[in-house]
Amino acid sequence: MKYIIAFLLLSISAYACAEYAEAFTPIEIPSGIPYTNERVNVYVNGTYYASVIVEDKVVTSFSCDMISDVTYNVYLESEDVLSATYASVDEVMQLVTDGTVIVEPQTFVSNVKYTISKLALRVVSWFW
Repeated sequence: MKYIIAFLLLSISAYACAEYAEAFTPIEIPSGIPYTNERVNVYVNGTYYASVIVEDKVVTSFSCDMISDVTYNVYLESEDVLSATYASVDEVMQLVTDGTVIVEPQTFVSNVKYTISKLALRVVSWFW
Protein backbone atom coordinates (compact mmCIF):
# COMPACT_ATOMS: atom_id res chain seq x y z
CA MET A 1 0.00 0.00 0.00
CA LYS A 2 2.83 2.38 0.77
CA TYR A 3 4.08 1.93 -2.76
CA ILE A 4 0.63 2.68 -4.11
CA ILE A 5 0.62 5.88 -2.04
CA ALA A 6 4.08 6.70 -3.35
CA PHE A 7 2.87 6.04 -6.90
CA LEU A 8 -0.09 8.33 -6.37
CA LEU A 9 1.90 11.18 -4.91
CA LEU A 10 4.83 10.93 -7.31
CA SER A 11 2.65 10.46 -10.39
CA ILE A 12 -0.44 12.61 -10.03
CA SER A 13 1.02 15.64 -8.34
CA ALA A 14 1.23 17.67 -11.55
CA TYR A 15 -2.20 16.75 -12.91
CA ALA A 16 -5.84 17.32 -12.15
CA CYS A 17 -7.71 14.03 -11.84
CA ALA A 18 -9.35 14.17 -15.25
CA GLU A 19 -6.09 15.06 -17.01
CA TYR A 20 -4.20 12.22 -15.36
CA ALA A 21 -6.99 9.69 -15.91
CA GLU A 22 -6.96 10.52 -19.61
CA ALA A 23 -3.17 10.19 -19.88
CA PHE A 24 -2.85 7.15 -17.58
CA THR A 25 -0.97 4.05 -18.74
CA PRO A 26 -0.72 0.82 -16.69
CA ILE A 27 2.19 0.54 -14.26
CA GLU A 28 3.66 -2.74 -13.00
CA ILE A 29 4.23 -3.08 -9.24
CA PRO A 30 7.63 -4.60 -8.32
CA SER A 31 7.54 -8.30 -7.44
CA GLY A 32 8.56 -7.90 -3.77
CA ILE A 33 5.56 -5.73 -2.93
CA PRO A 34 2.60 -7.75 -1.53
CA TYR A 35 -0.18 -5.80 -3.26
CA THR A 36 -1.63 -7.90 -6.06
CA ASN A 37 -5.31 -6.98 -6.37
CA GLU A 38 -6.39 -3.77 -4.66
CA ARG A 39 -9.10 -1.15 -5.02
CA VAL A 40 -8.25 2.25 -3.52
CA ASN A 41 -10.29 5.44 -3.14
CA VAL A 42 -8.30 8.62 -2.47
CA TYR A 43 -9.71 11.61 -0.59
CA VAL A 44 -8.28 15.13 -0.27
CA ASN A 45 -9.50 17.33 2.60
CA GLY A 46 -12.18 14.72 3.27
CA THR A 47 -13.55 15.02 -0.28
CA TYR A 48 -13.33 12.19 -2.80
CA TYR A 49 -10.54 12.75 -5.37
CA ALA A 50 -9.70 9.61 -7.39
CA SER A 51 -9.59 5.81 -7.46
CA VAL A 52 -6.88 3.32 -8.35
CA ILE A 53 -7.32 -0.34 -9.23
CA VAL A 54 -4.46 -2.84 -9.06
CA GLU A 55 -4.94 -6.18 -10.82
CA ASP A 56 -2.32 -8.93 -10.94
CA LYS A 57 0.40 -6.55 -9.66
CA VAL A 58 -0.36 -3.93 -12.32
CA VAL A 59 -2.00 -0.57 -11.65
CA THR A 60 -4.61 -0.97 -14.37
CA SER A 61 -6.95 1.91 -13.69
CA PHE A 62 -6.88 5.49 -12.48
CA SER A 63 -10.29 7.12 -12.43
CA CYS A 64 -12.10 10.16 -11.14
CA ASP A 65 -15.10 7.94 -10.36
CA MET A 66 -15.45 6.47 -6.87
CA ILE A 67 -15.32 2.69 -6.76
CA SER A 68 -17.16 0.30 -4.45
CA ASP A 69 -15.78 -2.63 -2.50
CA VAL A 70 -12.49 -0.87 -1.83
CA THR A 71 -9.65 -2.55 0.01
CA TYR A 72 -8.16 0.79 1.15
CA ASN A 73 -9.25 4.38 1.63
CA VAL A 74 -6.39 6.88 1.53
CA TYR A 75 -6.91 10.33 3.06
CA LEU A 76 -4.63 13.24 2.18
CA GLU A 77 -4.57 16.23 4.51
CA SER A 78 -4.50 18.81 1.73
CA GLU A 79 -3.98 19.38 -1.98
CA ASP A 80 -0.47 20.54 -1.11
CA VAL A 81 0.41 16.86 -0.71
CA LEU A 82 -0.46 16.35 -4.39
CA SER A 83 1.30 19.45 -5.68
CA ALA A 84 4.55 18.98 -3.74
CA THR A 85 7.59 17.29 -5.29
CA TYR A 86 8.98 14.17 -3.61
CA ALA A 87 12.53 12.97 -4.19
CA SER A 88 12.13 9.55 -2.60
CA VAL A 89 9.69 7.01 -1.23
CA ASP A 90 11.13 7.80 2.24
CA GLU A 91 9.81 11.36 1.97
CA VAL A 92 6.39 10.02 1.06
CA MET A 93 6.48 7.54 3.94
CA GLN A 94 7.21 10.40 6.34
CA LEU A 95 3.83 11.82 5.34
CA VAL A 96 2.21 8.60 6.60
CA THR A 97 4.16 8.81 9.86
CA ASP A 98 3.15 12.46 10.33
CA GLY A 99 -0.52 11.73 9.66
CA THR A 100 -0.57 13.92 6.56
CA VAL A 101 -1.54 10.76 4.67
CA ILE A 102 -3.83 8.28 6.41
CA VAL A 103 -4.38 4.78 5.07
CA GLU A 104 -7.47 2.91 6.24
CA PRO A 105 -7.59 -0.77 5.28
CA GLN A 106 -11.19 -1.84 4.69
CA THR A 107 -10.88 -5.61 5.05
CA PHE A 108 -9.16 -7.96 7.48
CA VAL A 109 -6.75 -9.15 4.77
CA SER A 110 -5.86 -5.60 3.69
CA ASN A 111 -5.27 -4.67 7.34
CA VAL A 112 -2.88 -7.61 7.76
CA LYS A 113 -1.03 -6.73 4.52
CA TYR A 114 -0.74 -3.09 5.50
CA THR A 115 0.53 -3.93 9.00
CA ILE A 116 3.13 -6.36 7.64
CA SER A 117 4.24 -3.82 5.01
CA LYS A 118 4.74 -1.11 7.64
CA LEU A 119 6.73 -3.50 9.82
CA ALA A 120 8.86 -4.73 6.90
CA LEU A 121 9.65 -1.18 5.78
CA ARG A 122 10.62 -0.23 9.32
CA VAL A 123 13.01 -3.20 9.59
CA VAL A 124 14.51 -2.55 6.15
CA SER A 125 15.04 1.13 7.02
CA TRP A 126 17.38 0.09 9.86
CA PHE A 127 19.80 -1.29 7.28
CA TRP A 128 19.57 1.49 4.66
